[in-house]
Amino acid sequence: MVIANMCRHISFKDNVDLSVCCIKELGSIGQDLVRQGFSITVLNKPKYLKNNYISWYQILSIVKNNNIEVLHSHTMDSLLDATLCKLFNKQIKTVHTFHYGNYPNIPRKYMYIEMICARYCDQLVAVGNEQRKKIVKALNISDDIIHTIWNGVPKSTINHYSSVIDNYRHDGTVIIGTVCTLIEQKGLFDLITVADLLKKQNIHAKFIIAGEGHLRDELEKEVKTLGLTDNVVFIGWVENAAHTFIPFIDIFYLPSLWEAMSVVVLEAMEAGKPVVTTNVGENEHVIKNGISGFVLESRNIEGMAEILKRLVNDENMRYITGQKAKDSAHKSYGVNNMVSEYLKIYKNVIER
Repeated sequence: MVIANMCRHISFKDNVDLSVCCIKELGSIGQDLVRQGFSITVLNKPKYLKNNYISWYQILSIVKNNNIEVLHSHTMDSLLDATLCKLFNKQIKTVHTFHYGNYPNIPRKYMYIEMICARYCDQLVAVGNEQRKKIVKALNISDDIIHTIWNGVPKSTINHYSSVIDNYRHDGTVIIGTVCTLIEQKGLFDLITVADLLKKQNIHAKFIIAGEGHLRDELEKEVKTLGLTDNVVFIGWVENAAHTFIPFIDIFYLPSLWEAMSVVVLEAMEAGKPVVTTNVGENEHVIKNGISGFVLESRNIEGMAEILKRLVNDENMRYITGQKAKDSAHKSYGVNNMVSEYLKIYKNVIER
């Protein structure tokens, strides 16, 4: 989403010619960019290789053929590729953004790869100050070679009416929505426990989770075991959820166990939704607790259930909190702020 937002908000007046290279597969976000006319190259894995061990060489050819001056990588794989390109072409400047939020809990081999490659990068970027502190310590790098650029999101727009949400609005039921990959990081078993607690307290709310992931079967089994099939619903992947799903829910809830800086939390704030989330990553800095949202410790089941109960029962509280969140997102976390900071980075590494 950061790459997509960069594409959509860098203009010709910025004097930047931006293209995207995808090293594995295009995916729905990439497909959306292609439909909008952006140039995306997807690397083809040679048939004789199990994994694409020459992706760095393919990228190096693209760099030479297109006179690319700056390589901006966003994953560990692409960081490794960019570093190898730099070793074979000293003229290339490299920028890397870290998005992982659970340092130092990372496999040792990946830690070593990042530790080595980071020392060849012209500029390192963290998406949050809390994440940056962890990266500096985990990778044993100097604090002055890594810069913080907060993620930013565009203004919320509604593409069409979401019939998916409408189908669950029975007798004034409040919709508590979540958008995430169904993985351990997102704390979805805690969400189910909270839903069970609210049901036992006769709170009329329905949890709708948009997303896919390897835990879906296990999560749905837990919902069925607890008798929550009418209270917790998994609807799968939702295209362009920031505009087709989030604007139609009443409360956004994400009980993550770790994050760097959650884009979807920013999207919910931009849509004017009260956010209930956990004290991980930049959440405590992004959200003014009790004013523009609510931030609680991870696994605080009773605390999260209590806040959600108050929001479910108080429509005015939902509205006021959502408006404060929207104002904060406009002021501090707009996409143009993020783009402007990255453009400064590109200019600086070239001038250096």
